[in-house]
Amino acid sequence: MTTSSTSAASPTTRVPTTSREQPRGSAFNRAHLRSTPGFYRRAWYQFRQNKIALAGLILSALMVAFVLAAGIIANITGHTYWEGDLADQFIAPFSPGYLLGSDGNGRDVLVRAAYGGRISLTVAGLASLLLLVIGTTVGAISGYFGGFVDSVLMRIVDVLLCIPGLPLLILVFSVFTPGPYMLAVFIALLGWAGGARLIRGEVLSLRKRDYVEAARVLGASDSRIIFRHIIPNVIPLLLVSLSLALPGLILVEATLSFLGFGVQIPIPSWGNMLENAREYFTRSWANVLIPGLFIYMTVLSISLVGNGLRDALDPRLSR
Repeated sequence: MTTSSTSAASPTTRVPTTSREQPRGSAFNRAHLRSTPGFYRRAWYQFRQNKIALAGLILSALMVAFVLAAGIIANITGHTYWEGDLADQFIAPFSPGYLLGSDGNGRDVLVRAAYGGRISLTVAGLASLLLLVIGTTVGAISGYFGGFVDSVLMRIVDVLLCIPGLPLLILVFSVFTPGPYMLAVFIALLGWAGGARLIRGEVLSLRKRDYVEAARVLGASDSRIIFRHIIPNVIPLLLVSLSLALPGLILVEATLSFLGFGVQIPIPSWGNMLENAREYFTRSWANVLIPGLFIYMTVLSISLVGNGLRDALDPRLSR
């Protein structure tokens, strides 16, 4: 009897004798899980360690704040983007009343740059969101279902990738003049194919994962599996694709507007500001430099953010 009582009291075989010890252990486990950084938290930490990407994020935020404050800037200066005084032609930058000077029509370059940036970023941002939605939908359907559906959709993608987008846009816009929103729609309709191919490749690898197979066995519909189990797992790829596509779309809009096929005067954009200033470059170099500098800084900053996101969200590059 002594032996049995000793073994029952042995610390190596101790079993909780009260029910109060179990909740304490489970609470500890829950607290431990909460203290463990999640995927996006780790990605944000990784992104912050990249000083160049962080500088790009700050510069991008400043550019967005600048264009959003266009109305405030116009109220402070007392100038509009469409009206000017011919007596104030080609005023040099940093002159009283004209911080960045005036153009050939006496219009405030600072106000036009702010409103022009709003138009340029709106067109590029809307186009990137549209092509992301179209590309994600087509890529997810193609990669998930495969077979005949995949073959048809990928042949459409191949055709679109073979079409030179910029010359086709010039041809289309030579027939009719687009507004900013229509311009974004046409750019998106010709630019979603690359994203669709990228998403398709990711979905092809995800559809064989255990959690997808388990959802299928439990009777989940195809749409539920795609939107509840697959799409959330391609969000990091979507974020990287969006940040890397946006600079190119800004350049596409600027190119079309510079050539006269995009946003039309008197609505300003950085591209048509460059085209308008080209005629009197020798008289006022600042009119060419300023919109070009805004385009350069915006494209550079967003590209740096995109590269930082790619490094932070790619698990193969995390340490």
